[in-house]
Amino acid sequence: AGCQKQQDQAKMEINLYFVNQEGTKLVAEPREIPAVEEGKAVEAVLNELLKGPAKPENKRVIPEGTTVKKITMDGGLVIVDFSSQFLNDTEADRIFSRLSVVSALTDLEGVERVSIKVEGEDLTTESGKVIGVLSKQDIVYDTEPSGSDKQYIKLYFADENAEKLVAEAREITVNPKETMEMRIVKELINGPNSS
Repeated sequence: AGCQKQQDQAKMEINLYFVNQEGTKLVAEPREIPAVEEGKAVEAVLNELLKGPAKPENKRVIPEGTTVKKITMDGGLVIVDFSSQFLNDTEADRIFSRLSVVSALTDLEGVERVSIKVEGEDLTTESGKVIGVLSKQDIVYDTEPSGSDKQYIKLYFADENAEKLVAEAREITVNPKETMEMRIVKELINGPNSS
């Protein structure tokens, strides 16, 4: 019985990702959970993500009420099918949700890529573009110096009559700790440059 009790206390440490209080970036929150058998780690990580952050300074990224309907593993690819509540957020918040799931799962040994579905359908952007398979490389910049920390992007804003979109080229500073998606969202929030 003593042996069994010790095995019950086996723990594993996982990294979960939530949004900081300002809502500007993902932050890692290490968490110790009861050890699970091989093949059950993905489910355990997702269950912990759905519980939300333990630290009060972090904010939940996946909307409350979201459940995992199905997990499929195919080699290094994990396909997660969430309930429709996964979409109960703004497009910007959904970016954090995606990044959180992909970051947490690709931290697990053997998980290289993640595909997110909602009610069996591929996850899409608001414009209907399929997100597809994501990997750690899609959300974390290469930490090697690139020679340039500036990048040009094209943003679209409504014209003064709010009748059509107008393109605006903008030079941004690339921050290796921030995803391109979040950088673009920040630029969009800042609005068009007044000329």
